Amino acid sequence: MIPKTIHYCWFGGKPLPPLAIKCLESWNKYLPDYEIIEWNESNFPVNSIPYTKEAAAKGKWAFVSDYARFYILYHNGGIYLDTDVQILKSLNPFLKHHSFSGFESKDRVAPGLILGAEKGCSLMKKLMNSYHERHFINQNGLLNEKTVVSYMTEELVSEGLILNGELQNIHDFIVYPIDFFSPKSLETGKLKITSNTYSIHHYAGSWMSNTSRLKRYVYLLIAKVPFVYKMYNKIYRKY
Repeated sequence: MIPKTIHYCWFGGKPLPPLAIKCLESWNKYLPDYEIIEWNESNFPVNSIPYTKEAAAKGKWAFVSDYARFYILYHNGGIYLDTDVQILKSLNPFLKHHSFSGFESKDRVAPGLILGAEKGCSLMKKLMNSYHERHFINQNGLLNEKTVVSYMTEELVSEGLILNGELQNIHDFIVYPIDFFSPKSLETGKLKITSNTYSIHHYAGSWMSNTSRLKRYVYLLIAKVPFVYKMYNKIYRKY
């Protein structure tokens, strides 16, 4: 059984932004009997592997948390949440699982939405160990900004996951449909809450570069105008 512990990462020493404070308030409201633990430079071994040491040196703290979540859950068990996740109701129904997460879209499983595991979970160990072989700074000096979403989705697909956005059990790792933990579209920003929805990921995107943020902002503006959005996607698919 997964323990009633919420883990989140906040590296870099800056104050929590208003959105994060609002989200943490929702955790306290709907998970009053859960222990909430913040992980930062004071209690996490940031320099323990080259990947996190290099990411930290560049101030790319979101990539440090990519590795940290697997390390934390493997050694402690519990539920990891990104700081931009708003909880809508109790997570107790998921504590019965060995481990679980959810689809962000039909082709992506995102451990930032939510990631739960018992202590000693073999999948958490495998994902944790995979980072031991990586570097954040490539030999050519460019940064390896491949996200944890890609790494985790690829690992699950290799173990039998079908990219269809539907409920699946992959060797006791339960992957929930999109509406459970990702009712807000990353692409359009539209929100579609159902009776199944337990949380909202607000996509603060702390890992994004300024260029990526600008592109996403423009895309979200386009998405608000149906005709323009339709033409944009038609041209985008063509090229």
